[in-house]
Amino acid sequence: MSDQPKDFTAAEWLEQALEAEDSDNTKTALDAVEKALKLDPTLGEAWRLKASLLQDMDQPQEAFRVLNEACQRLPHDAGCWFDIGAFLATHNNLPQAIECYMRCYNIDSSFPRIKTNLGMAFREIHDFDNAVALLTEALEENHQDLDKSRVLNRLAEAHIALEHFDKAYECLDQSLVLDESNFTAMANMAMVHLQRKETEAARSAIQNAIDKAPKDANLYVMKAAIYDDSEKDEDRETANKAIEHALKLAADNPEIWIKVANRHLHFEEISEVIECLDKAIEIAPDSYQVWHSRAFLLSQIPSQTEESLRSFDQSIALNPYFPGNWLMKAQVLHKVGRTQEAAACHRRGLHLTGNLIIWGVFLIDDNNAPVEGTQVAVETERSVPQAKIVEQYVERLKKEGHTIDDEGKVDNKYRIAMTQVPLEQVEDKPVYKDGEEPPKPKNSKNKRKKKS
Repeated sequence: MSDQPKDFTAAEWLEQALEAEDSDNTKTALDAVEKALKLDPTLGEAWRLKASLLQDMDQPQEAFRVLNEACQRLPHDAGCWFDIGAFLATHNNLPQAIECYMRCYNIDSSFPRIKTNLGMAFREIHDFDNAVALLTEALEENHQDLDKSRVLNRLAEAHIALEHFDKAYECLDQSLVLDESNFTAMANMAMVHLQRKETEAARSAIQNAIDKAPKDANLYVMKAAIYDDSEKDEDRETANKAIEHALKLAADNPEIWIKVANRHLHFEEISEVIECLDKAIEIAPDSYQVWHSRAFLLSQIPSQTEESLRSFDQSIALNPYFPGNWLMKAQVLHKVGRTQEAAACHRRGLHLTGNLIIWGVFLIDDNNAPVEGTQVAVETERSVPQAKIVEQYVERLKKEGHTIDDEGKVDNKYRIAMTQVPLEQVEDKPVYKDGEEPPKPKNSKNKRKKKS
């Protein structure tokens, strides 16, 4: 690198960085990409490469800082939003990952892998309708770099969750044509056969999966579920042996213990359920997923309602951004008659999934400064157009006596602005909700509301 001319352009330094990366010369690549950014800080690809190199050097926090700075400097660069979304998804912050992916999607809906990644993220937070829509679109666009077998399998899982078993079958059939060794697709196919009451086909499919991956404990748990569907004693014994084998393979895997607990719950073996869940917690006491699963299974046992709520609280303490905790806790609270708490939890869960958006709509002056006391919080579904929110606000202003000209200027001096409002801000600093009547102004000549 020292032999290179010092008057390289930013693009040439970036090219040097990419060549060094291809040669696994990370430090040289980082030095070159920093030179490129010094010459031209608008190179989105350079910011993304720098973040990637920092992750390769095991500096994830610094990589995130770089991506965050890139998004602030280049808010219209789809790639920067995609990469920060991928970073957040990798670190289990799915709500914020989805928000960043949506920024990428809104800038460029054809950006490579955006629909796939967004669909996968929706699937992870159990928003299966959006997962199906986006993964279907991704497959229809037929990108060359798409792992179609994997995407078809994930799409099938979303269909299974929605009980669209025929559609799931079609996806899995295509997945196995593309990759006949995909044992996960074989296992999912077994569950589809089971739901369609095709017992022998289900047993054959799960055995094919086990033959491909004989050390995967999850497959033996699935085999047990298939044989448990029968009332024959010999089938129950086959299922028991499959569970024993699963625990032998993965006794230190908390997810296996949770699945075994779920099986015991099916047979109403309550003490065994609790024993398995306690074992899972013993293995992974700091896993919000394990506490979440414990809470959910205990919520199915009437005598364990309070313990279920405590487990939800523990999971929330470990990860307050997982919407499933809030939504399922809301169901338990509602079941025991604690309706106000249930409503609050449900609202937070919807907000974290992105299905509930809170828009702050307000007036700004010629200096782009917010006009005090004019903010209104409007809670909407994601699908409601922003223009609709503005229309509602305009109607509100007119009812209050404000004038709006053809260019949208209010009282001949203000303009309307809007931004997304964090749920915490609405809870901590109440503003007027849509439909509420604001207090009457103290001065009849000033139609603006008091600051809330």
